[in-house]
Amino acid sequence: MGLHGLLSQSVIDSQLSFAGHSFQIAISWYGVGVVATSIAVYWVYMSRLSTRKTPPPVSAWVLWLVLDTVAAGAEFSRGVLNLQMITYSIGTLFVCLVLIFSRQLDLSWKWSDTATAIFVAISIIVWYQLDPFWGLICSLTGLTVAAWPLMRDIRNGSDEKADIWIVFFAGCLLSIFDGFFLSGMWMGIVQLIMLWLILEYGSGQQIKKIKSTIYFF
Repeated sequence: MGLHGLLSQSVIDSQLSFAGHSFQIAISWYGVGVVATSIAVYWVYMSRLSTRKTPPPVSAWVLWLVLDTVAAGAEFSRGVLNLQMITYSIGTLFVCLVLIFSRQLDLSWKWSDTATAIFVAISIIVWYQLDPFWGLICSLTGLTVAAWPLMRDIRNGSDEKADIWIVFFAGCLLSIFDGFFLSGMWMGIVQLIMLWLILEYGSGQQIKKIKSTIYFF
């Protein structure tokens, strides 16, 4: 048995009933890795918020919270327990709480936030009235649009750290191997864009300075 076969083995495999629905909970070692990486990045991200010069836009995180919840709910409606979207929902909730109760709070609202709010409404309607799969698609699209305020801040020199988004991306890879190809691949692309922007405009400037110093000596 190869490494993939070993990590694909179920750690938890049971049948549960909730709100009149029966579903199978099957958590593999990949799923454990998704949860572990999510806990790590959200814990570190929140611990760094108090030392940041400028806080991230709370509008992006609040909209991410709603859309993460819609995505997790859409998967749940299909009888699927998507650990990535569930842990993202919980982690994003805590980030929002820390931002709301912090002294520095960026409450700016841009056109992209309005567009995302529209996607939120559409996602909820599709989720409840039509098909959970398209509810998932709408929520993932909204999550991508909601990333714009943070991307804008990164381009303006926001002090986002690359290591956080590298671990985020690693979690997406684990989710893909765990069988959640659509959400894992979609979110992984968003994380890669974030990482590229950070390396190009944000903390990457510090990396370039370090490289320049090394070359000088």
